[in-house]
Formats: sequence, C-alpha cells, structure tokens
Amino acid sequence: MSAADHLERMKILLVNDSSSNPNWGDRAAAISLKRMIADAGATIDAVITEDELRATSFFDRSGSEAGGGEGERRVRDWIRLFLPPVLLKLRERAILRLGLADEDRSGPIPLIAEELDACSRQLLQDRDKYGALSDAIAGCDVVVIHGDGAMTGNGIIPRTKLFLAYLTRKHFDKPVILVNHTTDFDHPDLDRMAEAVYPLLNDVTYRDRISEERCRNRWPGRYVADTAFLFAPAERHNWIEVASRPGYFDIWPDQASFDPAEPYICIGGSSALSYDENAPPVELIRRYVALITYLRSVYQGQIVLTVSDRIDENILRPASLETGLPLIGLTSPVQQCVDIVGNADAYIGGRWHVGIFALRGGTPIVPLSSKTFKMPALAQMAGLR
Repeated sequence: MSAADHLERMKILLVNDSSSNPNWGDRAAAISLKRMIADAGATIDAVITEDELRATSFFDRSGSEAGGGEGERRVRDWIRLFLPPVLLKLRERAILRLGLADEDRSGPIPLIAEELDACSRQLLQDRDKYGALSDAIAGCDVVVIHGDGAMTGNGIIPRTKLFLAYLTRKHFDKPVILVNHTTDFDHPDLDRMAEAVYPLLNDVTYRDRISEERCRNRWPGRYVADTAFLFAPAERHNWIEVASRPGYFDIWPDQASFDPAEPYICIGGSSALSYDENAPPVELIRRYVALITYLRSVYQGQIVLTVSDRIDENILRPASLETGLPLIGLTSPVQQCVDIVGNADAYIGGRWHVGIFALRGGTPIVPLSSKTFKMPALAQMAGLR
C-alpha cells in the first residue's frame, strides 16, 4: 500500500502550493490537490508556496535577502502584475539566453546531485534562516510535493523540490510523495539529481502516460490523472441564464462580450510562446490573427480568446484588439474558466490544464505545440491520437 493511502488524520507539509501563481492551470491543480488532501481526512499543517520555492524563503518573514520579507515580496508581486507583459517576456528570454536559469544559486539549493549532502548540512546548521523549515518537516507526518509541470530545465524550482525531498528522506526519515507532475529531464544536471532523489521517495505519481513510460525502468512510479480533473463545468442549461448577463465575464482591463447561449470556440496560448526565439511578438500576433481569419471563414459561431498565463497576454490581448474578439482575462476565477472552456464547441491551444477544462466538459481539443510533450500526452490520454 502506498504512502498516499495513509493520509487520513495525518499532518501534511505541502510543498509547491501553486495557487500563488496567476496561471489558470497552476491555480486549478493546487486548489484541487488541497481539496483532495482535506477530503482524505488529512490536515495541511504547513505550506510552501511556489513563490517561496522561487525565492528560497521557506517561512522566512524576517526580511532576509533571499525572500526580502513577506511585505516586500507582496510589493514585488503587485508591481509585477502591472508590468507590461513584454517586459516580463524579455526578462525571461534573457534568463534563458544567458543560461541564468541553469546556474542560479540561491541559498543552500544545490546545483548538482553531488552537492545534496553538503547543502543539507548547510541548511540544517543555519537555524536562524532555515529553522522554521526544519521544524515544519520535523512536525509533519508526510511531505507532499506538488510536481506540476516544473520538472524540466534546471531552474531553481525543480532543484528545490528535489532538494527538499532529499533533505526530508535522508535527514528526517519522513515519508515524501511527489505527485501530479510531468517529467521532462532534458537537462543532464537535473536528470542526475532526479536519479539520486526519486528512488528515495515513498510514492511517485505522474499526470501523463509519457512521463510514466520514460521513467518506468528508472524508479517506481505510476500514472494518476491530474488533480485539475476535479473541476467540472456547469451544465450548460443551468449556466447560460447567469453567464449571459452583460459584462459577466469582463475582467479589467479586458472585455469578454459574447453570448454563451450561442455556439463558440475558444483559442488559447501556449507555454511555447516564451521560448520561440524565431518569432518576435509582432510575428506571433500576426499568426494568431491569421488563424482567427481562417477560422472565421469556416466557422459561423463566436470565437473567444483565453489568456491563461502571463506570457499569453502579450500575444492575445493585441490580437483581441485587432480582431475585436472577446478575451477571457488571466485573473478570472478558475471555476468560471472551466465553465467557459468546458461548454465550448472546441478548444484550440497549447495549454495542458485548459485542455483538461475542455475535456472535462466534453469539448474537443485541437492541440498547439507546447514547451514540453504535455499536449501530445493529453491528446494521447484522451484517445485523440
């Protein structure tokens, strides 16, 4: 019997609560995972958010240089919300081009597998900075790590997840389960770190079959559907009366004037948009406008644009302005997004979780390319290829 079967009445340390991310899918997956843990009878005793993983802050509210303090981090988050998406995109491209994502040293987080032991000792010795993390691990019964789509590249977030798993197993002898994730170990350093950590884990679940197949002969693990499938769209006949009210889907500064009682399709972005070095934003906007023009020639219903991540805004918002199409904004409530996509005639996009929203309502998906093999995996699981 796996560790996941023993959650009842246990105290959980949840690592990577991605509801701190505005991305629709990250919010949906984390909200669902927390609901499932509660339904199993366990208590989430402590949480490390995705933002804390990125900042290596781990419950630190002192204003240390790693986290900058809770108040300062909140100010940074608010500023980031109002930055033009093009600036965020340029920063991300610069990080990738300069290799900073692969060489980022933050606190005691190891860069390579050979540093796992030394970094563990460093963290344990620094009680002033990391004592709260040690106490949280010592005080919990199980550490649940939400893998999500982060096990790729060699950035700070995947390395921190693996490091915390190693620290918990080796130095606290507590069970660790790594759940709900895609593995794409395309960087040799992250691959070697995974090779050192995954065999120590008490339970591993992948959210797609391709990850399971790739890791099958390396360490124990199994396929389990993404937690976001827990969300279900409202029945169309019950939903339309409320959703048809003027301005119901408008999320400032975007407008989403469409009639959900009439046929419509949804077009979304893709994680690949920020990695396409050969296509500047102007070219990507042109391509989306060309796609919209074609769809208008073959589809008589409405077309709705969906922004499910920050990087999509820089492309789809100008496309919306140029074509006059309604746009569902990034900060829309998750359940509302599920209702919209799950009641559409089709979803065309490269977003894993938005594809799940569609499938949950019986909406066909037309996958666009994505950063990893996520969309082919989703299509495969849905029997579309």
